[in-house]
Amino acid sequence: GHEIFRAAQKALLVNANAKERKLSRLKKRIIEKNQKILSSSRSFVSFLIDIAKYLPKDDRARSFKLGRWRGEVDLCDFIPPIQSALTSPVDPTRNQDSFPRFRAFQPGVQIMSSKAKPKRVKFYVVAGA
Repeated sequence: GHEIFRAAQKALLVNANAKERKLSRLKKRIIEKNQKILSSSRSFVSFLIDIAKYLPKDDRARSFKLGRWRGEVDLCDFIPPIQSALTSPVDPTRNQDSFPRFRAFQPGVQIMSSKAKPKRVKFYVVAGA
């Protein structure tokens, strides 16, 4: 996942630098925010991977408390991978409030009962305008 974010951030930076003189201040702020989101995506993906790899000390435990993710940007800056977000045309100048956003994770993570011990993480999403 990190390679995807790194490549997207690099492409965004190259495009922004090539068009720097032609961009309005608003578009520049949007590009800068998107760069921060892409940069923070690395730690967000690492956070999710850590949840998946976590094994509680008690083998019989069926859940554990989830700590907060803290990144350079807020959780609400991320667009969850749900149908309404993935079918929208991507336009960097589009009103960013029109996409659904993460709001919070449910504090408890459920450990499924199988040999691999997969985790079920639930999160809350705010619908886009």
